[in-house]
Amino acid sequence: MSQQTALIGIIVTLLLVLFFAGMEIAFVTANKLNIELRKKQGKSSGTILSKYNERPSSLVGTLSAGLILSFIIYALLFQELMKQSVWRPIHLENEYLVAAFNFCIALLLAVLFGRLLPRTIFSRNDKLLYFLSPIMDLFVSILSPIVKLFSALSKGILVYLFNINKNALENYFSKAKVDQFYRIGKSMNENNPTPEGNARLFENALSLAKTTVRQCLVPRTEIIAVPDTITIADLRQRFLDKNVSRLVVYKESIDNIIGYAHQLDLFKKPKELSEIILPVFIVPESMNAINLMTNFSRERKSVAWVVDEYGGTAGIVTMEDIIQEIFGDIHDTTSVNYLVEKKLSDREYIFSGRLELDYLNHEYALDFPANRNAETLSGYIINHNKTIPKLNDHIIIEDYEFEILNITDTRIDKVQMKVLR
Repeated sequence: MSQQTALIGIIVTLLLVLFFAGMEIAFVTANKLNIELRKKQGKSSGTILSKYNERPSSLVGTLSAGLILSFIIYALLFQELMKQSVWRPIHLENEYLVAAFNFCIALLLAVLFGRLLPRTIFSRNDKLLYFLSPIMDLFVSILSPIVKLFSALSKGILVYLFNINKNALENYFSKAKVDQFYRIGKSMNENNPTPEGNARLFENALSLAKTTVRQCLVPRTEIIAVPDTITIADLRQRFLDKNVSRLVVYKESIDNIIGYAHQLDLFKKPKELSEIILPVFIVPESMNAINLMTNFSRERKSVAWVVDEYGGTAGIVTMEDIIQEIFGDIHDTTSVNYLVEKKLSDREYIFSGRLELDYLNHEYALDFPANRNAETLSGYIINHNKTIPKLNDHIIIEDYEFEILNITDTRIDKVQMKVLR
């Protein structure tokens, strides 16, 4: 192969490396809503990219295959070019120095075209993505049969030789790919960040797979409930007194929940409570939050009765409680009991006892330990104090001093906290 042919081949493969790496970055960081809007407008780029929105792992896998193939061809051509003595700008007698010099040049070009330039040129560059999408679609059409073949072979090896469940394998790869999209997109946007709330929503959505019902529920001691023997007049008054839209209904004790009543159903003018009781279904507190959302959708219900390992009532959980794990606090327009969180100074705060320790660590850069036996601030204090403290008590736990501002018979409602460190 002539020196000129090898040089042209290297330039072409480096441009392909830039293209494949850049298009992957451009797609990951693209505004997916704009893509769908362009599709609705009948633009070809929107139509092309929209189909990959539905199966992003297929596109990213194909682009990665193209990138790897380009790197392999680049390495072979570069090795061929290095054999040409004319190429060496510095005359080196030692063959090890020659090899080291060649390696450094090859690596420098690979990093430049495979990482630095794609990040600079393609990151959040929707216009370039739209312009190059037809070329990308052509390459995907050419490479996808090869990718599908190797993908089938690799999955076959994992399934039949290593006895890995096929469905688990597909679920793992899809979850990992979504997480990879977010991590890559976040790294791309370090210098040009998207609104913090959007990133928080995505993080919360990803972490929902690890969230259990126990972390979302309204605890037993805070359930607002009525017996099934209550009259309609008393039920109406209970709704007014508690300022809630739903009331749990139990028979004889809170450990025997039979359903719930909705405030709007009072407009049906029922004669008895049994006419408007809506059913709930029973779930264990260890159930995954995503599985519960699926059950809510399938059963067409919005309230679940959560039981502990002994069969007693651990609490109740609603669809709103799970959504709140993603979007943060959602205040019911009929509720006045908001959770309090107020910063008095850099080291002093007023918090509701029901605030979760993980939330406080994240929002206020606090350092509550991970190996604890409580989820909320109230539980943390009671767990260390071994009993429910009295009003105005001062309690020091590790690096924090707590003053009890408000308390009930079963929990700490509000505290003033001072950071001692």
